[in-house]
Amino acid sequence: MIVYRVSASLEFQGITSDEYDRVFDLTKNGAEVIGDCVFPECYVSSLKEKRGNFFRITSGSLLCDDLAKNALSEVLPNKCEFITVKVEDIGTLTFINVPIKLNPIDEDRSIWKADKKRKTILKYEFDTAELVDAPCLFRVPQHRYNKLMTVTGRPAYNDDFYTRYHDAGLTGLEFSKLWSYEN
Repeated sequence: MIVYRVSASLEFQGITSDEYDRVFDLTKNGAEVIGDCVFPECYVSSLKEKRGNFFRITSGSLLCDDLAKNALSEVLPNKCEFITVKVEDIGTLTFINVPIKLNPIDEDRSIWKADKKRKTILKYEFDTAELVDAPCLFRVPQHRYNKLMTVTGRPAYNDDFYTRYHDAGLTGLEFSKLWSYEN
């Protein structure tokens, strides 16, 4: 098993809005259900970068085109919310909200750095029993702004977000390896 942090790549286009505070409020608490909402209209904020299937909007957020949504829809956890976002000069994109918070980090074995304001994990250790049945995408309470994580390499499951993303040739995300475990 391998755990990755998932984030939008800075090498690809970002999306913003004139109502950025509202967008930030809708996306920052990614571990919460948003429900019915109307996203403010957005526009591309970084025209010089390449266009990918995923776009930057806020930390830990997934904003994608139809190709990515269709390629990954079978592996996304049932609790995910799909919210339409109108984007000037592009049409519509989909904000995928992942309101799934787990606590698979082994806090005793992980290595931490503490300062006056917060603790930061320098080296991750996970409880493998917690990951075996975990959804393929999740957030952990130890991360500020609910960073998104994915687990791959679970033999009994066919819900591998990481593998499906790469097999479909999708672009716009970065996967930072946090931890691996081999039997």
